[in-house]
Amino acid sequence: MSAPVAKDASTQGSLAWGSKEIRTLRKAITTYCTGCGKSEEELGGGRPLRKCGKCHSAMYCSEKCQTRDWPEHKGTCREETRISKLIQSLMVNPLLMKQLHSCFILAFDLLDRARTDEVLCAQLDVAIEPSDILDFAHLLLGSEEGSFEKKTRGMLQLNAFTPDTTGLFAGQREAAWRQERALADAAGNRDSAVAILDVVHENSQRAMCIHLQISSEPMFRESIRKWKTEGFPMIGQTTRVPYTTEICLELMNTYIRADSLKDNKFLLRTQMQPSDIRAIRDCPSISASNRPAALLHAKIAREHIYREIYQEFLRRRKVATGVIPTVPVVKGFRNMEVEDR
Repeated sequence: MSAPVAKDASTQGSLAWGSKEIRTLRKAITTYCTGCGKSEEELGGGRPLRKCGKCHSAMYCSEKCQTRDWPEHKGTCREETRISKLIQSLMVNPLLMKQLHSCFILAFDLLDRARTDEVLCAQLDVAIEPSDILDFAHLLLGSEEGSFEKKTRGMLQLNAFTPDTTGLFAGQREAAWRQERALADAAGNRDSAVAILDVVHENSQRAMCIHLQISSEPMFRESIRKWKTEGFPMIGQTTRVPYTTEICLELMNTYIRADSLKDNKFLLRTQMQPSDIRAIRDCPSISASNRPAALLHAKIAREHIYREIYQEFLRRRKVATGVIPTVPVVKGFRNMEVEDR
């Protein structure tokens, strides 16, 4: 999937972006064949890619390509499209994408290094949480066990941004990177770095591969430089905070929550599923093998909205185990198959 180039930075701080625009831009997303990587433009003749009839997520240029890819796809083919649609809505939202671009700029030091000829890769771990913070508290703290049999409103949340600073995955993503680099150059965006983002949901076995042209807009870059130097005026904080990738994620999550509780203009609202509920209740289990639980623990430890909930969480864990759990540190990528969308 090739995401649109981020719009003007002046959209930051506004929740005016509407669902109509989101739906229109979702249709305009450039998608690629899961099997061979061809885009709809390369097919020619206005011929669209065909969706997998079961999961409606994987896309193919031909029946032959779909048949050839089936041995790999069958293990991850599920009758569930909500995560794919949520990610598409995220990737066309300029308010949210500005902060995601900031993550790349901060993580790869793009303010002082152009890196237009380097393969930049990162992984974004996402999850579904209740829109209402009280519902989240009930799940995490183990109260009102039976109250979630009814439908509970949920929303997309971003739990971690992990840059590949070692270049370990650059070789695996080079073909996708070259494809997006060529598109950027053809559009006159030679000064923009190109990045490959693997988006991972805790229940998925395959990551969605997103191609990004990182904004080189001077005003946007200067804003980031100022926030790095002077701190960022974070919502709900009385003082400026260091502008980091974690703050970018927290800001995106704050915007998403506010929209989900109101009009769902961002189209990032969804219904909580049993697997989403289990993921939150598993948070106290922070073994090395439970990456989603560890990432959620780290998220609620750092984001302002969870402060009182997290203190109660620590108190209860100390009563139950005799020790206060430390914040887990999760390093590296989750090893997954990649679905180039």
